[in-house]
This record gives sequence, structure tokens and C-alpha cells, in this order.
Amino acid sequence: PKIEEFTRNELLIMEKETAGIYLSGHPILDYSEAKADLKAVDIGTVVSSFGDDGTGEIKEKDRVNIIGIISSKKIKITKNEAKMAFILLEDMTGSIEVIVFPGVYEQFASRFTDNAVIAVSGEISLKESAAGDSIREEPKLILRSVIPVSRNGTHENGSQIFTEETEVSGSSGENAVPDGKSVQPNSSK
Repeated sequence: PKIEEFTRNELLIMEKETAGIYLSGHPILDYSEAKADLKAVDIGTVVSSFGDDGTGEIKEKDRVNIIGIISSKKIKITKNEAKMAFILLEDMTGSIEVIVFPGVYEQFASRFTDNAVIAVSGEISLKESAAGDSIREEPKLILRSVIPVSRNGTHENGSQIFTEETEVSGSSGENAVPDGKSVQPNSSK
């Protein structure tokens, strides 16, 4: 019987499942153009910015863009019966927990599949946790928006950025700010 060859992505997923690491490459490498366009930071840069030996490059409440792979997710039901998620996002430099509150989860739930590569924008939050006798701060990302990207580095649907408040689009980038610093809805109040 004729069997089709596995795709590169399927092979990488199988490597990770079998060996616990990617051996022949990394899925994030296919998104280097999108990473540059979005001015996305490495997760390792975020993590290394905090703690006793932290670089301080990124501060609490800074808004950052990150492109990563969803390595796990936990869905929780709030006391108001709404779904929220805790996603572990990883890239080649590390991993970070992404907290997805109910309103944002409802809007982007279809994008949160295991092994999916996504671009996210959100604020850095610190939570102290006990590590031995000392307390250290672990950065987490509070998700505000998901930015669709494709492997060739171009954004899906032109230059569209989705936020929890509104959908903003424009191929000129007039309102769609790739660095995620400010996205203004197209409405006059």
C-alpha cells in the first residue's frame, strides 16, 4: 500500500512525544518572519527578566507579544459557570503560563489546541511562589489577544489583530499595531 509521508510538523510532534524534545528542528523556526513582524519576545527573555539575577529587561504589567506552542492546557470552570484556561506556552527558550480569563477564552477557545503554534499578546503578571526556603516571582502572561499568523510569516486575513474588546483590521496597519502596545477600536464616542 502507498502511504503518504508524514509532514514536517507531524514528525516534530512525534519526536516530542517520544523523546520529550524536538530532535530534527523546532516548529517555531517556521514562524521567524512573523516573530520579527510582531516584535515578539522569547519566553526565555521574559523569564530571565525576573528573580534575584533578573535582567529587568521586561517589567511587571509590560505588554508583550510571544509566539509559542501550546504544550498543555487546563480548563477550569469559574464560580459563575464560565470557562477559563491555563495554558503552558513554550518556545525554543523556555515556557510560560498563560492565563486566559473567561471573556477572552470564549472569544479564542477554538485556537487553543494542543501543539498549536499561536501568537499572543498580553501583560506580564508576577506571582510569588515558594522555592525551597526563598520566595521567587514567576512571570505569567495575562492573555489579551490572539494574533493569527501563518508559517510564511504573513498574518492571516491581512494585518488583523483580534482583541477581547473588538476586532481591528487594516492592511495598512493603521490601527493594527503589531507590537501590541495599543489597539484602538474603530468607534467614535
